Amino acid sequence: MREVSIKTQDGWVLAGLLYEPEGPVDDVIVLNGATGVPRNFYKSFAKWCADDRQSACLIYDYRDFGFSKVNAVGDSLACMADWAIKDQQAAIQFMLDHYPNNKVSLIGHSLGGMFLQYQSEKFGAQIKRAITVASGSGYWLQHPLWYIPVVSMFWWVVGPVSTKLLGYTPGRALGFGSDLPAGVYWQWRRWCTSRRFYDVDRPNFIPVCDEKIVFPVSMFTFSDDQMIPRKAVEFLKNFYDSPDVTVTSLEPQTFGLKTIGHIHSFAKCNKAVWPAFFE
Repeated sequence: MREVSIKTQDGWVLAGLLYEPEGPVDDVIVLNGATGVPRNFYKSFAKWCADDRQSACLIYDYRDFGFSKVNAVGDSLACMADWAIKDQQAAIQFMLDHYPNNKVSLIGHSLGGMFLQYQSEKFGAQIKRAITVASGSGYWLQHPLWYIPVVSMFWWVVGPVSTKLLGYTPGRALGFGSDLPAGVYWQWRRWCTSRRFYDVDRPNFIPVCDEKIVFPVSMFTFSDDQMIPRKAVEFLKNFYDSPDVTVTSLEPQTFGLKTIGHIHSFAKCNKAVWPAFFE
């Protein structure tokens, strides 16, 4: 493993970790993380890709987050579209530059798999495939009924109030992951409270993209994921104009696990599920 710097087209430098196998590289992987989940959470998975699958695997932090943080969280101007489009494109370009004879396999966790049409528009046939894990619309009424009061508090009460008061979202204190720049939270909120999801931000904050996906996409959801249930994954699938997109629901018990949920599919304790992503 070695530390690497990933330069974006608009001048940011993202902090990455590159895991490489001993011997020839069979696959080149970019892992795009979930909202509020730092790159180090994915270390075990990236190492497994290198050691067990002969893959070069890049993990990294989005701009102004984790090891890529430049500004204090309250001073950051980053928004979620910056993470999902500009930063993810920079990570792909980094791996294409370092492995010019290989196509890139994308793995997207939650936010990391939500904007594949933009990656197809920029890189097209240079992407071998995409695997999304717990990536869906996030629209609040698509959650299970018992979970709707929880997200309602986050989108209409504690989230907006704390973000306005502090100038950032105290995700750690609220139990929703890491602290987030205000711009990330407000855009995330706008998407998740709209039936149109991120289409609500086109064309003002997100560029129009009608590009068809030109690579196969395997979308995975978990039966115990209350944040992104299968219907939310199916909703996101409709954004991807391609016949080669599949949705697979996985049961924790199939892998001898009690629970997987939304975030912990990449935790080392759930290693048993990882091979299923590549089948």
